[in-house]
Formats: sequence, C-alpha cells, structure tokens
Amino acid sequence: MSNLVYLLLAVTFSLLGSLLVWYRHRQPRSDEYGIHEFRRELQALAPDHSAAPPAWGPPSPSPRVPDDRAP
Repeated sequence: MSNLVYLLLAVTFSLLGSLLVWYRHRQPRSDEYGIHEFRRELQALAPDHSAAPPAWGPPSPSPRVPDDRAP
C-alpha cells in the first residue's frame, strides 16, 4: 500500500509542476497585448534613423597629390 502512496504523490507533484510551467509560459490573449506585440514587431522592422548611412554608393574622390615630375 505504501508504494501506491509514493506513486500517487509523484504523479500529483508531476501534474502540479506541469500546470505551473504551462501557466507561466502561456500567451496572454487580451486585445491590448496583441496591440503591444504588433507595435513591438513594427519597431523591430523600422529602420534605425540614428545609424550611419549605408556604405554603398559612389566612392568619394581621393585627394590629389601634387606631382613633382611635372615641367
């Protein structure tokens, strides 16, 4: 009989632990949360205006060095 008690305790603790993990990791379902998530994703996709401009484009002209061999 005592073996059955230990088995029931193990199953009970296992179920409680599983419910706790499920409860902590479930997705909220409110409309406000959906709006917040949408804004967060838009912010992640928006270009960063504080970053330096891209390095592509025409190269800048190099400074001319005077040639001493000219007549």
